[in-house]
Amino acid sequence: VPDLWLQLVYEKLRLEVEAAMVLGTIDNLSNTIYDSPADGPAANLLQFGIAFEGEYHLLNDQLGIYFNAGYASGDADQEGLSQIGGLSPQLPAGPDRIADRTYSTFYFHPNYRVDLIFWRNIMRQVGGAYYFRPGLSYDFIRNSFGQLLGARADVIWSRAAEPIQTWGNADDLGVEINISLYYRSEDG
Repeated sequence: VPDLWLQLVYEKLRLEVEAAMVLGTIDNLSNTIYDSPADGPAANLLQFGIAFEGEYHLLNDQLGIYFNAGYASGDADQEGLSQIGGLSPQLPAGPDRIADRTYSTFYFHPNYRVDLIFWRNIMRQVGGAYYFRPGLSYDFIRNSFGQLLGARADVIWSRAAEPIQTWGNADDLGVEINISLYYRSEDG
């Protein structure tokens, strides 16, 4: 599992990117007995994911401009994006109608929060999709004693990496708009 992370911070600009890949094999897919296939491993793993976060602050740090994006590889031989119930069975694909036995749907860690509803509560984690999340925040009150009052709005657009994995085989998974108000007192 190679994982690369890079962060650049310069004055009021922060750019951060992380990329991870999962490579390997699974010898046995059975939960009850050891069933070793005669022609090699039962499954191969070839998964890839990347996440980007950027932010820039203006007007004495009162205005924040944000852009987040991420990609998690999908698998054209599987139906469904959810990991509930374990690995989904491989579907026969291609001209010879044989499953390739390569699982390539990448899943972000469930604690990596992209939005408030779809990926966090319905799907439980980003997997087999890509998203774009632009956002703006503005602090109406911001003083040197730590008091803060502001608002933030984000728009999250999610799309499937492999449309076969979605209900109705559609590319778009949806658009979510998150709006938040925040307050911090002087004592934190």
